[in-house]
Amino acid sequence: MTHRWSTLVLLGWALLTPPYGGTIQDTWLCTGCGDPGHLNDGAPLSRWPRLGTYPDAATCDKARDVFIAQASGDDEKWSDMQMSRCFPEERVGQGRLRPGE
Repeated sequence: MTHRWSTLVLLGWALLTPPYGGTIQDTWLCTGCGDPGHLNDGAPLSRWPRLGTYPDAATCDKARDVFIAQASGDDEKWSDMQMSRCFPEERVGQGRLRPGE
């Protein structure tokens, strides 16, 4: 039972959005990353808010598209959704994003 559960957990996908601002230590990540009104897309994935967990990448992408469509009237929320990304569950716990991710 535990082997099956761990396999299911590893196959999940998470839709994540970068946090606003950051800590003093994050200021070197990008220009303005320490600014409280800036989306900090260089923050470790463990600090990104999780919008949902989905069984596969296609379902995660569809949910992201729905979030974008629903937020189109609110510029701030729409930009958050544009920056959101789908990551496999096992990748979420591995720290900072690498170039190209």
